[in-house]
Amino acid sequence: MTSCLRPALSFPAALLLLALAGCGRPPLPESAAAVGDVPYPELVPAQQILAGGTQEPRISESSEASLAARAALLRRRAAELRAREFDT
Repeated sequence: MTSCLRPALSFPAALLLLALAGCGRPPLPESAAAVGDVPYPELVPAQQILAGGTQEPRISESSEASLAARAALLRRRAAELRAREFDT
């Protein structure tokens, strides 16, 4: 008769242990602990940010040629990778 009571009692006990385990505070990752050492960023007025948008664009006359050359290089690398046989 005691063997019938054990599963009935162990389920509520396991449920209680799970509930109590959820009440604890999880440990912080190492990167989160280092965040406290970093200073807050400097607050800047919105007008100053908006005024910065009148700068010259970073795209120049040679940008199109360099982008085309980079795209060609990436396409060539992709074709080489597609042609390569990988050992699995």
